[in-house]
Amino acid sequence: MKFKVPYVLIRAALFILMVMFSTGTARSQSENDAQLQKLQETVQRQKELIKEQSKRIEEQSTQIKKQWEVLESVQRKLEKLGKDTEQARQAAEEAKTVTSGADVEVEEKKERTVTSGEDRIKLAISGQINRMINIADDGVSTQVYHVDNDNSSSRVRFVGVGKLNEDLSVGTVMEVETESNSSADISQINQDNGIVGFKNRKTEAYLDSKRLGRLTIGKGSAASDGASEVDLSGTTVVAYSGIADLAGGLLFRDGDTGDLTDIHVNDVFVNLDGLGRTDRLRYDTPIIHGFKISGSAIEEEAWDAALRWGGEGYGVQAAGALAVADSAGSDKGKLYTGSFSMLHLNTGLNLTTAGGILEQEKRNDESYWYVKGGWKTDFFKVGGTAFAIDYTEIYDTDQDGDEGWSFGAFTVQKIHDFGIELYGGFRLHDLDRDDVNLEQILVGTMGTRVKF
Repeated sequence: MKFKVPYVLIRAALFILMVMFSTGTARSQSENDAQLQKLQETVQRQKELIKEQSKRIEEQSTQIKKQWEVLESVQRKLEKLGKDTEQARQAAEEAKTVTSGADVEVEEKKERTVTSGEDRIKLAISGQINRMINIADDGVSTQVYHVDNDNSSSRVRFVGVGKLNEDLSVGTVMEVETESNSSADISQINQDNGIVGFKNRKTEAYLDSKRLGRLTIGKGSAASDGASEVDLSGTTVVAYSGIADLAGGLLFRDGDTGDLTDIHVNDVFVNLDGLGRTDRLRYDTPIIHGFKISGSAIEEEAWDAALRWGGEGYGVQAAGALAVADSAGSDKGKLYTGSFSMLHLNTGLNLTTAGGILEQEKRNDESYWYVKGGWKTDFFKVGGTAFAIDYTEIYDTDQDGDEGWSFGAFTVQKIHDFGIELYGGFRLHDLDRDDVNLEQILVGTMGTRVKF
């Protein structure tokens, strides 16, 4: 007998299965919806996180861009200035007028140190060779002169520096000039003196305090030395207010007879640059807002004082100096001298002026003025190029009634990696004197200075 499942039971079973399937399906759909929602929330959070990170990256990018612009600006300024700074170094003539408040004197700190006899003293050796060829026409003859450029003579320097504590340091400077045929001495009657001259430029020691300033004893620059020579043109190796250094030994000729006179170029063309280098006790204040005051006490009651300033702003670099000096014990009275120079950093255009008066007890006061216009640019990757033209006038410098003028044009090319400067140009000298008619002297020059 076959067993038959009632139809009602089959329908009930099918109904139960359908209910179970639909319930499972609903439960599965609900779980899927929950997981999907979680995934959507996760994606949204990731999007917000990425958005926040993008914002931070954008801000950092902006900061980096600004820092890059600042660094590029600083680099451009450094390239413009070409700074061989001067707190302890005697070779960087441009930087000296700015980094130490337009001081002409201290030029130390770029040399590599060598072994010193004292463990706590660092010794540095540096120097330069500066040779040039002058072709001079004195109105009668034209001659060639192989000379050492007295604008910035060949020399060697020994600098010792020791740090006593965070505030105090002690230092020494010994500098010897070594010139063969100095341009200040060679003339038409003495074209080759056959002498290599050794001259003591500096033998000094100093105590330097960041808070109180510097006290220096020994032979070196008096406070007024260099006050008439502040110059940012980049051409001082061949042209500055001391125009006679280029060919100062040459003699003027009598325009009527053609004979040489006893009047040298450097007898009349002077820049009244203070009391020069001498044995003295000198004090320099710290630099405050770009200003520095200096004073010297010299033998025989001579003295001098100077105010220097250097600064930069609004795209312009500027420096200047004023000095007063009393040589005492002579027929000369007080000397007043000064100079000022400014450089537009973006264009390289620059202007320099200088002037001075020396009181005289027994004759007319001596005086002069000087002006130079220049342009510094970067034609070549090896280093900066500088151009300049200048003009000066002198009055009563060698004797009463003297009036003279000089005009010059020059260019200097630097090769920074090797400390080389190549230069050339010309200068015309003219002197009017009551008792004699003098020929003009035209000098063309080319040369090189190599620093080591």
